[in-house]
Amino acid sequence: MEAGKVVRMPVRRGMAAQTAGSTRTKRSIVIAVVTTRMRAAWLAWCGWRRERDDLRALCALDDRTLRDLGLARDDVGALVRRHDTRGADRPRAQRTQSSWIT
Repeated sequence: MEAGKVVRMPVRRGMAAQTAGSTRTKRSIVIAVVTTRMRAAWLAWCGWRRERDDLRALCALDDRTLRDLGLARDDVGALVRRHDTRGADRPRAQRTQSSWIT
């Protein structure tokens, strides 16, 4: 090499590497967002199924059993649909059990 001659690296090569890295980053962000939304939809569906199963179980009881539990038949729907905040401090595995049992 001659003294005083400046050697320049091709810009295109650096930009391609930078673009490939940002593509991977964008892809991982998209995957994270999709995964989060799918998990939220799955948990919402599981909650709906749990409410539906609880409602069916309570509606299957006769009036005397409901009275023994301190419930009226008219209160069953509201009881099942209200959010159970009592289990917020329990581990998730215990919270997934039917709220009217605990």
